[in-house]
Formats: sequence, C-alpha cells, structure tokens
Amino acid sequence: MSSPPHVPTFTLSNGVQLPSLGLGTYRLKGTECREVVKNALKVGYRLIDTAAVYKNESDVGAAVQELVNTGEITREQVFITTKISPKDQGFDKAYAAGLTCLSNLGLSYIDLLLIHWPGTQGRKPTDPRNTTNRQESWRALEKLYKEGRVRAIGVSNFTVEHLKGLIKVAEIVPHVNQFEFHPCLYKTQHPLVTYCKSTQIQPQAYSSFGEGHLLHSCLNLNTKCTRAQILLVWALRQSVGVIPKASSLERLIENLGAVELDEDVEGLEVLDGGEKRFCWDPTSVI
Repeated sequence: MSSPPHVPTFTLSNGVQLPSLGLGTYRLKGTECREVVKNALKVGYRLIDTAAVYKNESDVGAAVQELVNTGEITREQVFITTKISPKDQGFDKAYAAGLTCLSNLGLSYIDLLLIHWPGTQGRKPTDPRNTTNRQESWRALEKLYKEGRVRAIGVSNFTVEHLKGLIKVAEIVPHVNQFEFHPCLYKTQHPLVTYCKSTQIQPQAYSSFGEGHLLHSCLNLNTKCTRAQILLVWALRQSVGVIPKASSLERLIENLGAVELDEDVEGLEVLDGGEKRFCWDPTSVI
C-alpha cells in the first residue's frame, strides 16, 4: 500500500501549523460520521472540521479518540476545528459555548475555534446588536485562547468590513477566516482573500465544489486530475485552505490527492470569475 500524501501546512500568525486540506463534516452524523472521520485519518487527513450546529462534535471526538487509543495516530497529529453557534453570541454565551464544544469533543484542547457567523440568531441582519455581540464573542474566544483551551481562534463568514470592525477592538487578530470560495464567487471574494493575507489572517474555503454544482460544470484542464481535484488545487494555488466534504473512501482519497497535483495543473486562471453564492450570504449583516 502506498504511503499517504503529505499535506502541506500554513503557518498561522501565532506559529500554529494549519493543514492546507482537511475534511468537512457538515451533514455527517452518528456511525457514518465516526467511520468517515476514522477512514479520513487512516488515509492521511490531519484536519477535521466540525461545528456546534452540525451536532456531530461528539462523533468526531470519539473517532479521533478511538484511533489515539489504538496507537494509529497521536492527538498532536490531528487538527480539530469547531465553531460556536450563531445563537451563542455575546461574551458569556460564547465562552460557555466554547467549553461545551470541548466537552462534546471529549478533548483536552481545541486546535481552532471559530465564530461561525457574524450575526446573532434571532436578530435581523440590520440590528446593531450584531456588531457588539460578535465583538463580545471575540473577547470570549480570546479568553479561551489565553487559558490554553484552544490553540488558535478565528471567524467564519466574515466580510472585509466585519473584519475591519473586529480588528479595531480586538487584542488578538483572528488567525483564520473561513468562508465560501470557489471559481463562481471569485470576483466577490478575491478582495476578501487579499485583505485576509494583508492582515495575516489565513483564508480557508468551504463549499469548494459549490454544493456539488461545480463538479458538473468545471473545465477538465488536465486529464490527470478529476474535476474535484481541479477545484481544490484552484484554491490551494492561491494559498487558501480547503475542507471538502466526502463520505466514501474513494472520494476521501481523491480529494486528498489534490495536494500532490498542485504543480501539475496549468491554466487555472480561466476558472476565475463569477459572483454566484451557493451558501449563506453574510454581506447584509451589519
């Protein structure tokens, strides 16, 4: 059996190493989630992305712990990302939510904890409380970070304006911003990628396949690559991390193989363009 691909890492502003490619676990639950996570780790994945709203943190944690117990991996080899829910905005709620994430995962620390959404569940996008709530939530994440409960902290779905406002009051600049990014959203999100890099915030993409739509429309630029791999390399080439979802062993291996194809794919610039979102639009949240 061939050795698994080596996954390069990005160095965050605090020195923590973030794997450039990981597994997204949205919609995976129960036994299926545990098996997929274990299979992913066995074939070479080292980053697993979950969230409180996915309701699978306990499954992710159990899968990791099982392989740690059998000696197949060490806890230090695995990078776990999770996110606090939009319903838990504000200092007290966010701090408690971070502790709950730790408890659900059954781990002694979290590698990366994110604020999942710039707004607060139940409040209109134009409600000014959204701004103050996420600033208070950020203070909670800073506290968890200082306490050593998390190794890095960041945000998800934050726009340039959200980031600028947060940085003005933050003691610690977010280490990561995770957001929708793919060729069909390049025109809209490229300025966000540029801003993140200028402020030492590592950009990370979700929905690299446009919820599957792009797998049927992406140009096959290289016969050595699948369409999924082309889309992943497109982001990796721009130093943007990726966390594609997969459930079958075949797809897990296919997606992971993108890290070995980076230098083999040419002409990716023809994919640039488009302003179509397939997921949530945070731009209306003040």
